[in-house]
Amino acid sequence: MVLAAPGLTWIISTFGWRAAFVTMSVFGLIWVAVWIRFGKDGPAPQLEASEDKTVPRPTVEAGPPVPYRTILATRTWIGSVLAGFAGYWALAIMIAWIPIYFSKVLGFSGSVMGWLVAIPWGFMAVSMIVQGMLSRSLMNRGVSSRITRGAVTSVALLLCGALVFASLAAGPVWLKIVLLSLGLGMSAVTVPIGQALCSEISPPGRNGGVLGAYAAVYSVAGIISPALTGRVLDSAGSVTDGFSQAFVLCGIILIAAGLIAGLLIHPQSDHNRLAKRAEKRSLQRKNASALVLEDR
Repeated sequence: MVLAAPGLTWIISTFGWRAAFVTMSVFGLIWVAVWIRFGKDGPAPQLEASEDKTVPRPTVEAGPPVPYRTILATRTWIGSVLAGFAGYWALAIMIAWIPIYFSKVLGFSGSVMGWLVAIPWGFMAVSMIVQGMLSRSLMNRGVSSRITRGAVTSVALLLCGALVFASLAAGPVWLKIVLLSLGLGMSAVTVPIGQALCSEISPPGRNGGVLGAYAAVYSVAGIISPALTGRVLDSAGSVTDGFSQAFVLCGIILIAAGLIAGLLIHPQSDHNRLAKRAEKRSLQRKNASALVLEDR
């Protein structure tokens, strides 16, 4: 996105919008050719969780698996989903409405727009790398996952919400762009952290379903956020007021989710509880099998 936004803007302004579609088609075909030639499964296709050796995994694999309803009712899963929902809410606004905000409210157009749109994506890329390095560094020092993933998620959302609010109060246009781009762009770190948390608490055989349910719920924000923002803009007295109201709503969602996620996410506790549940179900199955054999 950092490369495509200014590049496609230049192509559209020089050759027309159809040329942008042709360009994307060509890149897509090139990628397919490269993938056919070099794409393949990794060395451990059966691995369901992170290779992080500091993350404990349930050891009981015998017996029926823990029900999904039990896993999806854990504090960590719920907190991760709320954090991901808030992060995706901000990301959806960044995709659908930030170009219009830069154009209609801040007054930018043409090739300048392409570079401005790339700024939030650049911040998002940097924040992903920084978050990964920070979490890995903390875990290597023996810090618990509740801090390295739970607290990092909470602090990231609180900071993003504060930055979005600060952008509304900022005077210079360049400061508005930086603060808003940081607030919206950094919110995306909640999604990969949430995926790691889901893998951490998921018992054997349930990782795919738990991750799928996580993605299905948080990504609903991608439907609601742009539509509701559009309604807010339609009902506001002016475009500027509409965007201000939409950003206030986004900031509230980010801060609220950050607070709730910080209170709920506790992967070690949920992991141990699910492991004990798996052991109990395995023992019940063995006892039932023993009774059947005894009756025979």
